[in-house]
Amino acid sequence: MRAPLHKDTVPGLEQNIVLGIREGFVVAFTEEEIEQHRLEGLAQLDADPDEKGWRERSAPGSFGCHEALHMAAYLMQQVDEQLTDHRAIVQNPEWYLLASQASTTLFNLYQAIGAAHLGEESER
Repeated sequence: MRAPLHKDTVPGLEQNIVLGIREGFVVAFTEEEIEQHRLEGLAQLDADPDEKGWRERSAPGSFGCHEALHMAAYLMQQVDEQLTDHRAIVQNPEWYLLASQASTTLFNLYQAIGAAHLGEESER
């Protein structure tokens, strides 16, 4: 599998999407860098003979899409219960903000997947 996105320094910060702060470093990527990472993942999956038919198995309305929907909900719940409510997080405003943003982002992902997935299921 591809390495996760990682960047320690950010030239031209005003042109980047800020994702967070880590040990004094702003972790950010441009929309173009994020899209390039996604396209590399697509190319890897398309080239893998063991992944034949993966797009159909993961399309909205499929079990694969339902899995992604479930994982978004599960991870949102885990972030809320294990991070946002954690004593160490609650007492640190920066950490609490980051944990809350992670939860909100996962909620938005859940809603987006759900809208596509349920829309496809109702059209069947």
